[in-house]
Amino acid sequence: MSHFSSRLIQFGVLCLSFLAATPGIADFATGTQAYIKGDYANARKEWLPLARAGDARAQVGMGILSECACGESPSIPKAVKWYKMAADQGSDTGQLYLGNLYLQGKGEGFARDPLKAVKYFSLAAHQGNPKAQNMLGFLYATGTGLKRDRVMALMWFLIAEDLGDAGASGNVKKEASELSEEERALASDMSLRCRTSGYDHCTRP
Repeated sequence: MSHFSSRLIQFGVLCLSFLAATPGIADFATGTQAYIKGDYANARKEWLPLARAGDARAQVGMGILSECACGESPSIPKAVKWYKMAADQGSDTGQLYLGNLYLQGKGEGFARDPLKAVKYFSLAAHQGNPKAQNMLGFLYATGTGLKRDRVMALMWFLIAEDLGDAGASGNVKKEASELSEEERALASDMSLRCRTSGYDHCTRP
């Protein structure tokens, strides 16, 4: 696990980049600015009604607040609840964060579940989320939750790198260095086929 970059949930970086970059209505934007300033009580005040009304962005925000102990004791069950609500609406960010929780098995009473991690990272990866693509590559590379397949791993690492994921470049170099020229060419062809098909054809030919 230490040989690959599986960087994901870093509350000072990833979460802020998601929230700050998300356009939204005034209440959501107000909550985002409060979060950035460390005013978690007001962020919660703005996001909670939106989340309860079904706003997937606010649901992810509430999941972040629940997971990171921002002003309150952390609650992984609450984080799972909010992330799953967003994920079930098709939010790739909700799917990404939920996959990470299942991969880590964070918190008392919340067991690690690699199969569910595969499920949610895959859902987000097929929507074009580069961080989820890097994580799915990591699962293939290490055989976590699915059969190890280093060509599939390189395919996802290449796609994530092309879309700008910071952790993917090192993974591409490591994986490519340990595969044959034929395997590298296959992974490259597969990555192109996957992306140009709108993520409909992302398996071995």
